[in-house]
Amino acid sequence: MPAADKKTRVLILCAHRPGRSPSQRFRFEQYLPFLEKNDFDFTCSYLLNERDDLLFYRGTGLLTKLRILLQAFRKRLKDASSFRKYDVIFIQREAFFTGTSRFEKRAFNSGAYVIFDFDDSIWLADTSPANLKWEWVKKPAKFFRMFLMRTR
Repeated sequence: MPAADKKTRVLILCAHRPGRSPSQRFRFEQYLPFLEKNDFDFTCSYLLNERDDLLFYRGTGLLTKLRILLQAFRKRLKDASSFRKYDVIFIQREAFFTGTSRFEKRAFNSGAYVIFDFDDSIWLADTSPANLKWEWVKKPAKFFRMFLMRTR
């Protein structure tokens, strides 16, 4: 951790914008004001803005979903390029929607402390009704790969 006179820099990787997800509100958002008063500096990187959130969880077409996923992937690539600037990387549930664990691996290898927070049966596919036909891309087994990666 940084010296006592320096704020602890924390990057939060999550799916939804602040105030949108009950899981995020309960798991970390409610604590941010207290932690900020106690020398923590937060950067929150969420994958879906309000407009894309509405489109992504609705029965929109494949091209729209692909555009949103590519945009989110680019955002995580940008995040990953800055992982070394942070003291702590907090991953709420998963860093990305699909089966890749590349962003979690990069976080673990960044030199930052990594907090991997999951609140549900993360090893099960958690797919919205509008996206059930795309459930196969989630690959919930990535949880076990990440867990084994850190326990060896």
